[in-house]
Amino acid sequence: MKKVFITGASGFIGAAVTTLAAEQAEWELFALTSGRRSVYFPDGVTPVIADLYDPEQRRRVLEQVKPDMMLHLAWNLEQKGFLQSASNLRWLEISLSMLHDFQRNGGQEFLFAGSSSEYGYEQEICKVESEKPTDLYGRCKLAFSQVAQDFCCVNDISFTDIRYFPIYGPGEKTLVHAIPCAIDVLRRREPFVCQAPNNCWDYMYIQDVAEATVAIMKKRVSGPINVGSGVGVPMGEIFRTVAAALHAEELLSFENEHVNGKKLYADITRLRNEVGFVPHMDLVSGIEETVRWWQSSRPVS
Repeated sequence: MKKVFITGASGFIGAAVTTLAAEQAEWELFALTSGRRSVYFPDGVTPVIADLYDPEQRRRVLEQVKPDMMLHLAWNLEQKGFLQSASNLRWLEISLSMLHDFQRNGGQEFLFAGSSSEYGYEQEICKVESEKPTDLYGRCKLAFSQVAQDFCCVNDISFTDIRYFPIYGPGEKTLVHAIPCAIDVLRRREPFVCQAPNNCWDYMYIQDVAEATVAIMKKRVSGPINVGSGVGVPMGEIFRTVAAALHAEELLSFENEHVNGKKLYADITRLRNEVGFVPHMDLVSGIEETVRWWQSSRPVS
């Protein structure tokens, strides 16, 4: 049975992926968490507690588990301003260290949570090998991907850079990204202003993201691969959908409606052709599910 080790398993992506991965009978699943908060994992998942900021704990946990496959999702994205935060340098260092320890303990398949930020924001459709990151977060993600690709090639390890585009859905606990921020403000019956309604971003529902990730893990796809919907949706349309789901249309207003916006969406050719996966959740249904989760799980403060 293949040992699969997931870091960041209690995070937004990690929790969804871990739940779905636990259904795979051919995997023995280990889920890494910091232990700072109580986390529920489904049956068949072995929780592993370690502080990834501690080099000794990182080394020890990989020596104990000796995973065949590692899905490295951990990275600090929980604070506003993370795109230019110096913590990205720390996580680049941590990730390289963990890759080295993974190799020393016989690891065979390493999958990394990359980002659309590796492409920057100056192109419309993001294709592999068109990377032009413009912030420290994207630069650090891309730097790890490039170094890891070469390191894994030399050491006969399969390496995959899963480049996630913006994600939304139930389970996102932080108010860092646009959709949860809009939901939080509007459900408190406060005005919300959309300042760039013509910006078009590629949003993907969390369950689609989890299914795509597990499909990639099972297919052993190497190199960079985009995980997104392949469609850019104007932020104005997204916020109108959020407001409608909360019956708060009168609280939503717009600025810069006549200004052309940026467009950024994923080329999902590899995801569709090599993995055989296409997203299936439509935006309206996905946002309605997200709003229902917030209403039932997060009381208005």
